Amino acid sequence: MADEIFERVEKLRRRFSNERDGNLVKAHNSVGDAAVTEALFKAMAAHRKLTAFLHEVSELTGKRIYAAEIRRPLSYYVAEDALKHRLYTMHGMATPTVTLPPEAQAIIGSTEGTASASRSKVR
Repeated sequence: MADEIFERVEKLRRRFSNERDGNLVKAHNSVGDAAVTEALFKAMAAHRKLTAFLHEVSELTGKRIYAAEIRRPLSYYVAEDALKHRLYTMHGMATPTVTLPPEAQAIIGSTEGTASASRSKVR
C-alpha cells in the first residue's frame, strides 16, 4: 500500500515540477513584460504547489527524501540573470494563492492514514 502511495506522490511531484519548468521556459522565450510576468507568476504558483505538497508528505511520513527540493527557491531553477532579478522583484508583489488539487489532497489524506497507522505500531 505504501509503495502505491509513493508512486502517486512521485507522479504528482513530476507533474508539478514539469508545470513549473514549462512556465519557466515560457518566461525565457516570451517577448514583452506582461508575457514574462504572467509566465513567472504561473511558475511561482506551480512551485508553491510542489513545495507545499512535498512538505506535507514529508511531515506526515517522517521521510525527508524531498528535503532538498522543498528548500530550493524558485530562483534555483532559473539560469538567466534577468529572470532571476525579475523573480526577486516579484516577491514584493502579491504572490499567487494556490490550493492543492483534489488529487494531491487525496494523496495527503491517504498518507496521513498510513503514517498514523505506522506510528501507532511503533509505540
